[in-house]
Amino acid sequence: MSRFWSSLTHDLKPYVPGEQPRIADLVKLNTNENPIGPSPRVSDAVRNEAADTLRLYPDPQATALRAALAAYHRVQPEQVFVGNGSDEVLAHAFAALLKHDAPLLFPDITYSFYPVYCRLFGIAYDAVPLDQSMRIRIADYRRSAGALIVPNPNAPTGIALSRREIVGLLEEHPDAPVVIDEAYVDFGAETAIPLVASHRNLLVVQTMSKSDRPSSFSRSRSPLRSANARTQPTLSAGSPFSIRLSAIPGCQFGKPLKSRTRAQTLAAGALMTLDT
Repeated sequence: MSRFWSSLTHDLKPYVPGEQPRIADLVKLNTNENPIGPSPRVSDAVRNEAADTLRLYPDPQATALRAALAAYHRVQPEQVFVGNGSDEVLAHAFAALLKHDAPLLFPDITYSFYPVYCRLFGIAYDAVPLDQSMRIRIADYRRSAGALIVPNPNAPTGIALSRREIVGLLEEHPDAPVVIDEAYVDFGAETAIPLVASHRNLLVVQTMSKSDRPSSFSRSRSPLRSANARTQPTLSAGSPFSIRLSAIPGCQFGKPLKSRTRAQTLAAGALMTLDT
């Protein structure tokens, strides 16, 4: 490693993405690619946006996109913030909301970027073991916590919590931020967005790089790798100039991800997830 890296960088273990073979005409399901391609409406929208205005800075507040997302999810625009992929949105959340005296809680087998963010931002955390059937047990989160982040459905298991179980997490920790990472929600879970109105400590994060991407199996809505979060206005923040193009309505539907046993995953050292 270069001597120019900081001591913090020296101690980080980088996220390892899923295998990316370089084979012509290969359909990579681990990156949600579809051989059919995007809707003609998406292609037309990209061409229409690739105009002379690209030389200008985009709206730093992403006003049109936030308004469209708010209308789609029946929340207010001030409850939405957007970023360049869910990784950027999650980075903002980790830095702004998840560092406290008590540890951050998340599953031990989950998106492997979570511990990387914790080390990057100096966040103490406890990885809560899944049970033998690879499920998140709400009872295991009844402990002291500064914050929680839970993917729903979890990756790589594809097993989801019900909305009622998420309410249990929120009510168990009313004074702690609770982030529900819904990167794969369209593949087999019910969104927690309706709970935002009644729970001030809830942040829901979604991405357009999964079911919303032009090459996905379930719906083709956005030509960008972008993401958004819904929460109470007091928790909402964003990064300027992250997003330019707007969302385009499409169609939806997907299927749950496959899972393996906890023992198999731990034996393989598989703390990696599908690509985000």
